Amino acid sequence: MYDFGYAASGEYSEYSPWYSYKDHIEAVQIKSGVTSIGDYAFLDCNTLTAVSIPDTVASIGDLAFCWCGELTAIKIPDSVTTIREAAVRTCSVSELDIPDSVTAIGNHAFSYNEMTTVDIPASVTHVGKAIFEHCASLTEIIIDGRSSIPPEWDPEWNMDCDAKIIFNP
Repeated sequence: MYDFGYAASGEYSEYSPWYSYKDHIEAVQIKSGVTSIGDYAFLDCNTLTAVSIPDTVASIGDLAFCWCGELTAIKIPDSVTTIREAAVRTCSVSELDIPDSVTAIGNHAFSYNEMTTVDIPASVTHVGKAIFEHCASLTEIIIDGRSSIPPEWDPEWNMDCDAKIIFNP
């Protein structure tokens, strides 16, 4: 999928073809065969409540679903290896299942959401800054396959998150 984004000047350089309909998009079904969800693909689709992602997708781009305030759930398929920066930021996601296929989670990937518990699988080797920033409902983060935070993770990976960290070696 094409990346849509901001120019170096900080101004929005190209909108997705459906951007003018963003206030009317309630569901998205991504076709099988698509291998990545592009940067800014569904940015600010504030009425989006349902997303279907096929098991051909390997990467979810920067801000792909950012500011989709009505999005309460997102099923990340087992094919996804990379969840990029702010991919699912400022939504209303209350349940999040990170599959064992994921190896990298970008900065602020799940910030400003409503999940209560998250399980980070042992497959995750890279975690960016503040991935659960301002997730006020988050009470537990379970880290599988580890007894401590890996040095490859950003030192501020859980910045502005008061959840209890549980290691599950």
